[in-house]
Amino acid sequence: MLAGPSSAIGSLLDPGGILAGSYDGPIIKRYSFDGDEEATLTITGGPSAIKGIAVVSDRLFIVHHSPETVYEVNPDTGHVIARFSVDDEMNYPESLGDNGVNLLVVDRNANPDVLHEYSLDGVHVGSLTLNYSSSSGNMNTNGVDSDGSCVFTADNMLNRLVEYDAGGNVVMDIALPTIPNHSHIGYSLGYDWMSDNIFVGFSDGQIARYSRSGSLLSTFQSAFKVGGLEITGVPEPATLSLLVMCIPLVIGRRRTARLVRHNQ
Repeated sequence: MLAGPSSAIGSLLDPGGILAGSYDGPIIKRYSFDGDEEATLTITGGPSAIKGIAVVSDRLFIVHHSPETVYEVNPDTGHVIARFSVDDEMNYPESLGDNGVNLLVVDRNANPDVLHEYSLDGVHVGSLTLNYSSSSGNMNTNGVDSDGSCVFTADNMLNRLVEYDAGGNVVMDIALPTIPNHSHIGYSLGYDWMSDNIFVGFSDGQIARYSRSGSLLSTFQSAFKVGGLEITGVPEPATLSLLVMCIPLVIGRRRTARLVRHNQ
């Protein structure tokens, strides 16, 4: 059930907020960009923790790797109202984002990591290999999001922010600037369409805001280890029609819709 200062927001999904999911519990908190806590939503009927968050067309989704499932959540009550399995395509989904139209899920146990795209009803649209290579080791993606043309990821191994083009090739690769006096392991990522900024949530509860080029702009402390991150607010409808063409994923075996709905 949604709880918090009733005067702060009308809905959890109102534009201009940060949704942070607990890596260790079924809780989503909404924060302002200044770090003020505005609301708390407890998830019921779903996973024990949150490994990724996405909001598309005013619909709220979360993901967990055990079992390998994407859940749709009522943003007012916190009840899971639908779910679909992704275990046919991957074995360790621990990040969830979107491109403004469809959901993006990364299999971090693939080598290299593979990005999968799903419709909101659970149809597997296609996949994209994220061609990251480094002398430091392999990427271990824990956060993903997109601006509609490029894909952003953060990881909890190399602690890097990486941008990929539509072919899965690296176009930006930077070490995340150190936040003084805090362990610095990226566990989630959200892209803000309005400011063109990227937000990363960390294992110590810090949420950091970065410019598109990777400069650290601000930080605040959240209530928990941040397993999922999403910035509320959507592009203009005229833009949405273009986004589905901006990431031409390699089309694989399409499946019929497998979203299973539950009583709300």
